[in-house]
Amino acid sequence: MPSLKLKKTVQMSLIVATCGRTDEVGVLLQSLAQQTCGPELFEVIIVDQNDSPVLNEIVSRFKDKLLIDHIRSEVKGLSRNRNRGLERAKGEIYCFPDDDCAFYPETVERALAAFQAHPEESLILGRVYDRSAGIDVIRKWPKEDRRIQIGNFFFLYTAITIFHRRTDLRFDEKLGVGTYFGSYEDADFVFRSLRRGEHALYTPSIEVWHPAVNIKTMLPAKVYAYGLGFGALVRKNGGIVLWRIFLVALIYHSLLGLSAMLRFNKLMMRQRWAAVTSRMRGAWEYAP
Repeated sequence: MPSLKLKKTVQMSLIVATCGRTDEVGVLLQSLAQQTCGPELFEVIIVDQNDSPVLNEIVSRFKDKLLIDHIRSEVKGLSRNRNRGLERAKGEIYCFPDDDCAFYPETVERALAAFQAHPEESLILGRVYDRSAGIDVIRKWPKEDRRIQIGNFFFLYTAITIFHRRTDLRFDEKLGVGTYFGSYEDADFVFRSLRRGEHALYTPSIEVWHPAVNIKTMLPAKVYAYGLGFGALVRKNGGIVLWRIFLVALIYHSLLGLSAMLRFNKLMMRQRWAAVTSRMRGAWEYAP
């Protein structure tokens, strides 16, 4: 990765929409205070949806270490509050850390250097990786750079590794946590970026930490919310690629449900039923 040669002004805006977490936000801010590039190159915009000022003390501990814009929001919704943060952003590059993730010391510097090395890119995606355990998180991430296109984006993205050059692109406020279609706002964001003709690159050199997600123990209600968002994503954007993924997902979850029935695994049966029915309902009910 080339060395970073940038003016000592805000280059990146990290937009953190948060609700219901406190200690995790402190861990994230601590990781940002330890960035190798120096705090003058980025700002942290915290869009705080909590009903009480539970984050005030945590944020105050980092006021002399980070450039923090702490916004209180009375309206719930991940996409809506990310958009609110975007309206306040000063950087030429945005990213959207979850309130329970953490950046490695080189994360911001490597992201800025990647944009410097690839000025043609509007969108750069990294991977979610647990260095202490030496394992990929969420999915198996490629170990080499890849050009991101509509045909492969679905397997190379996740919200917390989206780094996007400043444009007028915003999140669909009908999608994401806090809405009926409770997920895939990030996939929609990436898909629309590509459809606009923006160039995109995946690079494993940019790493973000996130706790491992155990899908096997996920509550059926959460599976259902995710499925609604997936169905809405496909209905909204259409196209052969997304409808093919939709069909494969239905077959996959149906087969898992059948396997669960044969093994009398009630939790898995409920999960797979939720996964299939929610995807179909999301595709049926989303109104573009």
